[in-house]
Amino acid sequence: MLKLVIDCFTKKYFQIQGRSGRKEYISYMFFSTAILYIMFFLISITNNIYSDIIGIIAVLFVFLSITSFSTLVIRRLHDLNLNGYWYLILIPMSFCQCYSKNNIVYYTASFFWVLMNLLLMCLKGSKELNYYGDPT
Repeated sequence: MLKLVIDCFTKKYFQIQGRSGRKEYISYMFFSTAILYIMFFLISITNNIYSDIIGIIAVLFVFLSITSFSTLVIRRLHDLNLNGYWYLILIPMSFCQCYSKNNIVYYTASFFWVLMNLLLMCLKGSKELNYYGDPT
């Protein structure tokens, strides 16, 4: 599983062609979330100097993860035989979550964000060759 995550950050960082299976998507989500929770925990228990350094590392990790997560979602959509442009639906939802002062908008965007991630984790990809390549 760790090899799949490392491949997302190295070999497949800019790769939007091809397909990614559920295992790769779930592994990536698990490890990236775990790393962020560990960093936030370390920030909460350390003093100011170390928490600032860990905070900078966490921000850099998030910025590095944006591209790899985006390409992973596009490849995962390809595995479901969907166009990668469906990912554009998620981007406005994430901005609604970040910048909304209205609770209804925030909770609606959060619901659809979680629903989309659950669908990407749970739906099986097409077993046969599709427009985007061989099955993973």
